[in-house]
Amino acid sequence: MGKTELIQKQKKWLKEFDGQFRSDGQGVIMCVVCDHNVPAEKKSQLTQHVVTAKHRLGLEKNKKEKREGISSTQGRQQMLTEMNPSASSYSHLVAKAFIHSNVSLNVLNNQHMKLLLKTNSNGFVPAELTIHKNYLPRVYDEVIDKISKELDRKKIWSSIDETTDAMKRFVACFVVGQLSAEKGNKSYLLNCEVLEEVNYETISNFFQDSIDLLWHEKKSRKCSSLHFR
Repeated sequence: MGKTELIQKQKKWLKEFDGQFRSDGQGVIMCVVCDHNVPAEKKSQLTQHVVTAKHRLGLEKNKKEKREGISSTQGRQQMLTEMNPSASSYSHLVAKAFIHSNVSLNVLNNQHMKLLLKTNSNGFVPAELTIHKNYLPRVYDEVIDKISKELDRKKIWSSIDETTDAMKRFVACFVVGQLSAEKGNKSYLLNCEVLEEVNYETISNFFQDSIDLLWHEKKSRKCSSLHFR
């Protein structure tokens, strides 16, 4: 069965399960009750999943919360995001606003913040889990792409700083910017990585990984020289 055919069949299958699953539109099915992806190459796999003990307990918990007047679950919010293009756009907007303002995404769980967001979205508030899974990677890719375009075809400088964090791990940070005599040029913290050990080989690999990230793995770009001190 081809991917396109599978996706079409999945859409039909999901209608029979009363919002217990959601699709990413690319063939991946997530159980909104259990909060994880499930195999879905056959309808029988979904049928088998809904009778598992974990799923049934989660379903009962959701029903109890609704009876007690508790706000609907993250799964229903994620379903709204998936099925409603305007909700998806709004979730993306919220993700960008929070990330660029350096605001923790767990603020989405604050009742006052929810009320504020509902006022501007016809009652829809994206779940923190939805933002983390579906929109945080998208915003990350957008920022990397913006930095890449900003430095494209320009001479650059870079710096690697290695430090030890509170858990005694070796953390390397890659900072890059445009090489220019002008003052005030921006520099970017492009990449951070935990290293098993610090030596010429691990730092060299980290440098190459960071350059690949900056140029989107355009191997045609070459560094004229590399010096460590």
